[in-house]
Amino acid sequence: MEKFITSMSSMNMETFYRVHVNTPFSSVTVVCYGLWCIDNPEEGEYNRLQDLPDWVQGRIAVLMTINTGEQIPDIGWRITDNVFHIIKPIDGEADEDE
Repeated sequence: MEKFITSMSSMNMETFYRVHVNTPFSSVTVVCYGLWCIDNPEEGEYNRLQDLPDWVQGRIAVLMTINTGEQIPDIGWRITDNVFHIIKPIDGEADEDE
């Protein structure tokens, strides 16, 4: 965990999300961490992946193509087979896709 926190502190970002796909039920839990998490509309429980905002779905799709423990800059990390940490851009890029 210390390595993860250290790598986060060196990044230029404000908000990241922990996304857990609850198998076998396909429900998804999204937890927000960062400066913009108060009253965050993306945080919560979703019935399925397709219910997530488009920008979250896109990042999860990309992260599903890599091995666990790997990361993609400006996208996020694949923690386990069904847990992802994704980054929401500061510049508002994600808001355009919602």
